Amino acid sequence: MSNLWIVKGLKKGIVTEDLDNIAPYNQKHISYAESSYCPVNCINEGNVNMEKCIQCGICTNSDKTRVDNSNLFKITNKFNGRLKKSLFIFVVDGGSCNACNMEVHNIINPLYDFTRFGLSFTNNPKHADLLIITGTITDKLKESIKIAYESMPEPKRVIRVGVCSISGGIFEKNVDGIKEDGIIAGCPPDPSMILKAILSMKEGK
Repeated sequence: MSNLWIVKGLKKGIVTEDLDNIAPYNQKHISYAESSYCPVNCINEGNVNMEKCIQCGICTNSDKTRVDNSNLFKITNKFNGRLKKSLFIFVVDGGSCNACNMEVHNIINPLYDFTRFGLSFTNNPKHADLLIITGTITDKLKESIKIAYESMPEPKRVIRVGVCSISGGIFEKNVDGIKEDGIIAGCPPDPSMILKAILSMKEGK
């Protein structure tokens, strides 16, 4: 039966995601302007700090909050030059709910097909060009993340994916001593956004 689906897929072809024409990040549920209702204190005077927002949905009682969807990925450490054509990615889970990990690994599937851009995952940090950190960093994983980072050859880049790795999320604690080059907010962020961020990092933009 599985062979039949493979034949059908080959006949039809696979349409990959158009990264230049992706749907905007959905933040319609974030609308209440009172910061006292927010468990992570990410609302200030009607503005949402997307680097802290966990999209819990508690703030859904009015339409007062203004959300900026354009900044979910940003470069935090300026650098010159681009990485090599084939880029290897090493993912470290610092203690997550697994949502961000699932979205990161979704860039492998046929819809996004990250291999068409010369990207690949690796299980060895010594072969990696890019370190992706997800989850709130637990005390016992700090040293492991540091070892993985120090094992990577230069030039290397670091991206934090999801609010837990950026601000600690509901735990409001995230210290691993590693300076990131870029962050992708969201809980979790969309795979298309993750892929665009990786490509921007690869090209040095």
